[in-house]
Amino acid sequence: MKIKVICGTNHFLIEEKIKHIKENSSGEVLGIEGSAISKDELSVSLSSFSMFEERKIQIIDNFLKRLIDEEKTGEWDNLFSEIIPTGSPNIIFFVEKFEDEIELNLFLKKKIVTDLNCEIEVVNTPSGRGGSAKITDWIRSREKDLGLNLNNNQRMYMTYESNKDYSLLDNELKKLAIFSKGEAISDIDFNQLVSFSKNYKIFDLLDMFFANKVNEISKIINNLFSSGVKSNEIVSLMNSEIHKVLHIKYLIIEKKSDHEIFQMAGIKSKYYFDKLFSTAKNIDLLRLINTQNSLLQFDIKSKTERFDQDLELELLLISK
Repeated sequence: MKIKVICGTNHFLIEEKIKHIKENSSGEVLGIEGSAISKDELSVSLSSFSMFEERKIQIIDNFLKRLIDEEKTGEWDNLFSEIIPTGSPNIIFFVEKFEDEIELNLFLKKKIVTDLNCEIEVVNTPSGRGGSAKITDWIRSREKDLGLNLNNNQRMYMTYESNKDYSLLDNELKKLAIFSKGEAISDIDFNQLVSFSKNYKIFDLLDMFFANKVNEISKIINNLFSSGVKSNEIVSLMNSEIHKVLHIKYLIIEKKSDHEIFQMAGIKSKYYFDKLFSTAKNIDLLRLINTQNSLLQFDIKSKTERFDQDLELELLLISK
């Protein structure tokens, strides 16, 4: 049986690799969430064969980190020698995502990982000197895939404004490709279409709102308005984020464990989850509910009445 580990800090590109495996495999593909599976369940899955294909490909998320955390319990002793059949045509992909390279490097040095004696593919977000060049090269590659034709200034703008978020970059490139239909894009159209930098500013506004920093709220929201962001864009994103925080808040109130909340929230990024979880723990439930209701009422009013939306939204946020 062949084993391969795919790990790193670039969650988007890891997901792209998994997608490629699923779409181009010559066997049955099975996805397994390794953070909750029992040893018996894993044993049955790994030792079984596909009824319809020559081999079975199993993609197991979040298992090796769990194995390291639970190593001292003894439950998983001799795991691979006991349950992985020799001579099997099946393939196992262990997938682990990290928020920083320090955590990743510690993982790679663990005996459990080195004892696998298998191929390990590390997929990191470029950092430090040369990181921007790698992102630009990736943008060029995606341009070819999508039939997109950016100029150097547009490419550089996306490189430096993306905050190395490949998921946001890919969404913007796809949007540009649909608009351009293979033709060059004017700078005017490009500036109107590309919006990921606006999202980061709106997230900054959310942080200041949750922290109840009134002066910063006014400063950021007026900067957003002056840069062309519409009030309904802000309301839409804020409603989405408050909904997620409320969901987590209710799970905390129900005394669910941190692991259960992470699973039930359905948020893949551990960094993003930790940020929302911290907010949910520290913010008053009634304030969240009142804000959500006020934003929903504002949204309805903006579609049925004429009023100074920018001023009213600013007053709404600083009053909450």
